[in-house]
Amino acid sequence: MEYRKVSMQSYTLHMIKTDNFKKAFIEVNFRKPIEKEDITYRNMLFDVLLDSNANYKDNRSLAIEAEKNYDLSINSSNTRLGNYINSSYKMVALNEKYTEKGSFEKSFDFFMDILFNPNVKRGEFNLESFDIVKRTLESGIKGLKDNKRKYSVVRMLEIMDKNSPISLRGVGYSEDLDAITPSSLYNYYNDMLNKDLIDVFVLGDIDFQKTITMFKDKFKINTIKKPKKELTCIHTSTRALPQKLIEFDDVTQAKLSIGCRLNNLTLFESKYVMVIYNMLLGEGSDSKFFKDIREKKSLCYYISSSYTRIDNILVITSGIDKGKFNETVESVKLSMKEMVKGKFTDEEVEIAKNNVISTLESITDSPNRIINSYYSHEITGLDDLETRMEQYKKVTREDIIAVSKKVKIDTIYLLSGGEKDEKK
Repeated sequence: MEYRKVSMQSYTLHMIKTDNFKKAFIEVNFRKPIEKEDITYRNMLFDVLLDSNANYKDNRSLAIEAEKNYDLSINSSNTRLGNYINSSYKMVALNEKYTEKGSFEKSFDFFMDILFNPNVKRGEFNLESFDIVKRTLESGIKGLKDNKRKYSVVRMLEIMDKNSPISLRGVGYSEDLDAITPSSLYNYYNDMLNKDLIDVFVLGDIDFQKTITMFKDKFKINTIKKPKKELTCIHTSTRALPQKLIEFDDVTQAKLSIGCRLNNLTLFESKYVMVIYNMLLGEGSDSKFFKDIREKKSLCYYISSSYTRIDNILVITSGIDKGKFNETVESVKLSMKEMVKGKFTDEEVEIAKNNVISTLESITDSPNRIINSYYSHEITGLDDLETRMEQYKKVTREDIIAVSKKVKIDTIYLLSGGEKDEKK
C-alpha cells in the first residue's frame, strides 16, 4: 500500500494505491464548524442531490445510469466530528481490470455530474425531489424516539451540555426542516462548495498522475479555506455531583445512559490510555461491566461503554428493569472506583491491549476503515498504524489508574416506563 498526499490549493487530495481490492473508492469530505441548522440542511442537501440531476430527472434514471456503469454505487453520509459537521460523498466502482478501459473515468464523470450539475432552475432545487426528500427526513426525525436505546443517549447528551455540539441530534430538527426552501437549500449548497474545508480520498489500484489530472480537470473547487476552529470539544466546567434525570415513555425495558466528562487528559492519555481503560471497563465480554454487572449480578440485559476522543467524553449504556435502576448505577460507580484502586489484573490489561491491536490489524481489510484511518490522521493527529500499535503496548497499569481518576460521571439518565417526567 502506497500513500501520497497532494495539495490542490483549494482542497487536499489523498491517494492510496493498493491492489488488495477489486473496486476503487472515492470519498469527498466537506467539513465546517457546526451550527444546529447545518445538520438538517446537510441531511436534506445530499439526499436531494442523489434523488435527481440536471441530466437525470428522477431517482430511477440515476439508478439506471449507475447500473450501466457496472452497478456503480454512490452514496453520502453526514456525521458530527467534534466541533465540526462532516459530509462524505462517496463512490465505489469496479476496477478497470474487471470491466473495460475507460470505465473508471466514465464512472468518475457521473460521480462529478451528480455533485456539480444538480436539478436546479432559477436558483431553486427541483420541487418534486425537494418534497420527496423532505417527507422522508420528516419521518426520520419523528421516528428517532422509536429507537429507545439511541434516543436515551441523545437525551442524556442534551441534558449533559445543551450548549455543546455533543447535544446536537444527528437526524436533524423539524423546525429547521420547516424553514428550508428549494432556494435556501441551493444557496446552502453553493456555500458548502465555496467555504467548506475539503479532503478527497481515492483508494484502489490507481495511477497517481492520472488521478491528479482527473481531479484538476473535473473537480470544480477553486476557493482556498483555512480551519477556523479547534476540532476537539473542550468542556470548561464539571459538576461537583452528577445530575440525574428520569423520563417516562412506553417502554418495557428501561434504557440507562450515563455521560462522563474527562478532565485534563494528556495527549498520550487521550490517544492511548483511555482506549485501554474503556476496553477494560466496558467494551466487550472481557470487560468489568460485562463480567460483574451483567453476568455476576444479572442487573441488566446489556451494558457497555464507549470513548469518543474528539468529544472528550465516555458514554455508558445499559438496558435494565426499571426497578434495578439505583442498584445498576451504584454497581457502575463501584466498577469505576475499582479501576481507580487498580483492581484489575495484568492479564486483563494484556487482553485489552491485544484486542485493541487486533482491531487495528484488521483495518487494512476494509477500504472504508483505511480511508477513515488516514482521514483521522489528517484532522485529529492520529498516529499511523504501526506507531499506534507500539504506543498501545507501552500503556502501563499506572497509566490506567492515573487516567481513571480523571473520568467523572456528569449525567445519569433513565428512560423508563411511565406517564410523566420526574427529576430525582
